Amino acid sequence: MLVGIDARVSFYDSAGIGVYINNISRALHELIPPSEIMLFRDFRESMCSTESSRSVGMFGPAHSNIGDHLFAMQAALFRPSIVHFTDHICLKVLGARSVVTVHDLSFLRMPHTHSTASVRYYGRCLDSLKLADAIICVSEFTKNELLELADIDPQDVFVVPHGAKGFMRGVEAGLDCDEGSTLIREPYALCIGTYSERKNVVQLANSFLDNCSNDNMVLAFAGAEGNASSELRSISARNPSKIRVLGRVMNSQLHRLIIEAEMLVSPSLYEGFGLPVLDAMAYGIPIVVSNRQPFIDLAGNAAWLFDPTNDAGIAGTMMSVRRSCTLREQRINNGLKLAAQFSWDQAAKKTIAAYDHALR
Repeated sequence: MLVGIDARVSFYDSAGIGVYINNISRALHELIPPSEIMLFRDFRESMCSTESSRSVGMFGPAHSNIGDHLFAMQAALFRPSIVHFTDHICLKVLGARSVVTVHDLSFLRMPHTHSTASVRYYGRCLDSLKLADAIICVSEFTKNELLELADIDPQDVFVVPHGAKGFMRGVEAGLDCDEGSTLIREPYALCIGTYSERKNVVQLANSFLDNCSNDNMVLAFAGAEGNASSELRSISARNPSKIRVLGRVMNSQLHRLIIEAEMLVSPSLYEGFGLPVLDAMAYGIPIVVSNRQPFIDLAGNAAWLFDPTNDAGIAGTMMSVRRSCTLREQRINNGLKLAAQFSWDQAAKKTIAAYDHALR
């Protein structure tokens, strides 16, 4: 048997789906013989890769209809038993069964927060699922969304949550104790994610400025550029002592940012899973999140919840974390226990169950 993993998108996305690809492929390598698993990477990434896993460069780029057709033709040459498509769109590779991971359906639920090209490309998702022999969803929430919108057999859908410490895998062992520690010297709350309207970053920044100006804590944003970048950076430029927009940071710096934060804040209007929230819980950092799924299921009794559309409520919840020492410790401990239930090893075992289903 040969399992091929479509890892092309990691060339463009080192966070988000890229984190998923790198972690799940490493975990699968612990359970599947190296000769039976192959990573199909973008040829530009494969040329500079130092990984020891078996990989091959593909000339069909991700996020391209033509690229997908080229990919399918090239992948067939390796005669895989299964091809695991990791980025929402399922293809058919001649002679192979297909497994696809669906992370969220924001391109359908909130299309205005995506580029026109992104909506056009991901708009193929639901139709493409007809080609899938098994479908992986990263949360029960995403599974329920998918079953509501797509005509698919629930028996073909597997919920495979992420593991904890996804951003930091492979970082901790070689981390210099000072690396990343100088990004912010004041006490700070941290928000991780693309600077997009869906992530609700502008409302968070305005809420913090309007209601927390007398606190010595600053608010830091780490993530990729998105459709709210200009407005967020404009707010930061007017209030540099309170709002810090860091952009993309290295994983080692992100590790340091999380473990030194006063809290992690996730004000998203829509998410598929919430990996930064899980990682913060795993490191004993208080989490302040939207009162929406999948955060409610993921964080349970470890989180401070707020209405992401209520400015005063967002800031008030953040300040309550600062004031309530006893509750803070209780919820940190709850978070540590919850995060311990999520591992990439378990994610890999559940992924293999989806592979077995596809081969039935």
